[in-house]
Amino acid sequence: MSSSGGQIKHVSECFIKPKYTVEESKHPYYLTPWGVSTIEFHYMQHGLLFKKPKDQSNIAKVVETLKESLSLTLVYFYPLAGQFTTRVNEERHECVVYVDCNKGPGAKFIHAASPHTTISDILSPTYVPPVVQSFFDLNGITNHDGHTQPLLSVKVTELFDGIFIAISMNHAVTDGTSLHHFWITWSEIHRARYVKNQVFSIRFPPTHNTWFPGEFGIGAPLPFTNLDEYVCRYEAPHLLERIFHFSSESMQRLKRKANEESNTNEISSFQALTALVWRSIVRANRLPYDEITNCGISSNDRSKLDPPLPQNYFPNAVSDIKATTTVRELLEQSLGWVALVVHQSIKNYTDEVVREALKQWLDSPIIYQLEMYSQVFSVLMTNSPRFYVYENEFGFGKPLAFRNGPACKFAGNVAACPGYQEEGSIDLEICLSPETMAALESDKEFMEAVSLPHILGRELFMAPNRPFSTTTVLLTIFSLLLAAQAQDSDCNGRWIHVRKLPPRFNFDLLSNCSSYMPLSDDLCPFLANQGLGHKTHNRSHSWYRTDPRLLELIFHRRILEYPCLTADPTVANAVFLPYYGGIDAMRYLYGPDYNSSHQHGRDLFNFLQSDNPEIWKRFSGHDHFLVISRTAWDLCQPLPTSPEDQRLWGTSFLMLPEFFNVTVLTLESRAWPWQEQAVPHPTSFHPPSLALLESWILRVRRSPRSTLMLFAGGGGTSSSGAPNIRRSIREECDSYNNSSNIEDLLNGRFQNVCEIVDCSNGIWETPARRSTFDGIIAGCIPVFFEDNSAKKQYQWHLLEEEFGEFSVTIPKEEVVFKGLKVVDVLMKIPRSEVRKMREKVMELIPRIIYRKHGSSLGLKTKKDAFDIAIDGTLQRIKGRLGHASDATLNE
Repeated sequence: MSSSGGQIKHVSECFIKPKYTVEESKHPYYLTPWGVSTIEFHYMQHGLLFKKPKDQSNIAKVVETLKESLSLTLVYFYPLAGQFTTRVNEERHECVVYVDCNKGPGAKFIHAASPHTTISDILSPTYVPPVVQSFFDLNGITNHDGHTQPLLSVKVTELFDGIFIAISMNHAVTDGTSLHHFWITWSEIHRARYVKNQVFSIRFPPTHNTWFPGEFGIGAPLPFTNLDEYVCRYEAPHLLERIFHFSSESMQRLKRKANEESNTNEISSFQALTALVWRSIVRANRLPYDEITNCGISSNDRSKLDPPLPQNYFPNAVSDIKATTTVRELLEQSLGWVALVVHQSIKNYTDEVVREALKQWLDSPIIYQLEMYSQVFSVLMTNSPRFYVYENEFGFGKPLAFRNGPACKFAGNVAACPGYQEEGSIDLEICLSPETMAALESDKEFMEAVSLPHILGRELFMAPNRPFSTTTVLLTIFSLLLAAQAQDSDCNGRWIHVRKLPPRFNFDLLSNCSSYMPLSDDLCPFLANQGLGHKTHNRSHSWYRTDPRLLELIFHRRILEYPCLTADPTVANAVFLPYYGGIDAMRYLYGPDYNSSHQHGRDLFNFLQSDNPEIWKRFSGHDHFLVISRTAWDLCQPLPTSPEDQRLWGTSFLMLPEFFNVTVLTLESRAWPWQEQAVPHPTSFHPPSLALLESWILRVRRSPRSTLMLFAGGGGTSSSGAPNIRRSIREECDSYNNSSNIEDLLNGRFQNVCEIVDCSNGIWETPARRSTFDGIIAGCIPVFFEDNSAKKQYQWHLLEEEFGEFSVTIPKEEVVFKGLKVVDVLMKIPRSEVRKMREKVMELIPRIIYRKHGSSLGLKTKKDAFDIAIDGTLQRIKGRLGHASDATLNE
């Protein structure tokens, strides 16, 4: 749905007072010089987006408990329940603004609803949609309006599948550090008292003793007696707001580059990012080279003072550090040079500088205007990546996203916050004119550092009873990718068009991730990290609990990073269908449609014939391809000729004549049909950088091997039934492990003959299985007993002519029927040959892994399983179209 259609309905409004009165609230609460100087700024406006609680019938109760917990929170943050009062001294022609904590009705609380707005409506568009502005209260008013307006307003907006909680807080009273202190305290109180039914003791109570330099008294007098003397309303020009994501890998890369170029190790990653943003925006603005340019960086002055103020100090204590240079130097010098300018400006902002600035202000007070900021600073970095925005958990899950309101926006304003679900990553909300934004989006240096946002997380496609806005997501990522990657790519003959399928063919299917238990495993836990699953442990960077059945989601996520995407199907060399056919197959294999498995895929074909049918008819589907995360054996049930035929295992997707021309990538393939091609099973190893890949390969190379052979698999445990290779291997292992002359057999080369890892799983008891690729990643030399295991399936990734260089093949008939011992064959291989084979195995590791989405540029120079699959698909489609050029394709 388009966010422009998200109408806001006002449900209720009330005012909240502290649960009980504290003695300190009976006294005037004086503003700091930092706060008073911003009296004409807008309120701070920060908002958090949450997934709607599972019990959606109880939203009214959630709203009521939010009100009650807010009342408790205001006991500690009591100034926010009051209003401003001005004490005027006519004789001295001055006034003092302070908070009367008991004036006014209290903090404002609004309950609103936008029932047609979804989470994807907010997160999918390229630019922050206008509907987000309507989630905030007190838009356009100034801090001075706190004389008649509440100092705090909370607006809770119920969306179709989410909740948006927005805070508008008077900036003259406090700053962003304290706003997030308030927010995390409120969420902890709510979660403890109303979710866990626990007695809550606040961990970090705020400190309210307003600090002034020693030689000055309490209060910051202004040289005015009349409101009209200093009130000035600011109206922002038309601006675009866009969220740019910088992964932790990108941040570290910027840091390394800046420090290397400036010959130091003191520049932080955020300082390097600030330098990049400063020079990129100035370059996009096309400023004259002899002009002076300033970059402002918001500074939490609590830690700048000596002795420092405590971090729970509630009053406003924020100022702006200014880095200055000329446009010529900014653009002609290196990134490291600019980062060093930023670093030195921050380093030089000491206790002495802060105190002198406060003294000068108190001696001659001035009121800062937002319009002045837009003129002084080319760039102003606000907020902080240190704010714990994603720790604000009220009891219905962690936030999905952080958004700012419309307040305090001007061209060059850059608001930072931590990135979603990735420690060390940063999101920047950048506000620019449309012309400058377009130039920034075409800036090569800037866009090379930008990473893909976490936009395809499970939260976005689990909206109950509502289709996911797939089209919007794809267009959003297209614009990012085409600007960031396709500038220098050689895309001749490599263009791919991604068909825009309704969400019933992909994202909606994921909502059934646990619908087929106990016949099938619960897939829901594996949807995290865009299908990679959860990390194997908290400190892991490369290892995830990946289920191969989510290859479709992994592949879909990766293809959106492909540098040669085109929105025009007429120029595409291939058309990708983002159909989650393996997951869709589950309803035919385990669900209510098991008696109609021959229908698997027909709905997709009907859609392709009715929606822009010219795309399909152009080459009768010969240029189309898709991925199905199951083996071909699960998809080749013959089309039924009688009711009894429908009882066979599997679906008939690959037997449908409608799809005979389509290239289908499967986890395992049959040897003869031309439309199938096997691609490696996803393993748990998904490195995000070249360094982590190389580190793992080095570890594999150095790891000692104490066991001759390892059998990973199930079956073969029963003594009844026909002889088979699994039983033969198990029996051989048992005989050697019970033997008394193992040492003579091993001749000192190994400690153990054989180990068995029973990973029986009926779903994957197939010729190749995932363990083939797990073994290669571990540096083990694979032993095959038939060519169908891998040699005849994975010709793209495991070259057939090289099989003897990295693997051992023993005909299973020799083992099962003629008594050939596997150990005897392996022990006859010379050590020198084993070393060569292991080196070849390690060369294969990059080819059979699926690297993590958003990975480093260095790692992208190594083709992984996805890259090789795309190359092979394009080559096969090219060959098909050439082969069919003499035929009439559009019959």
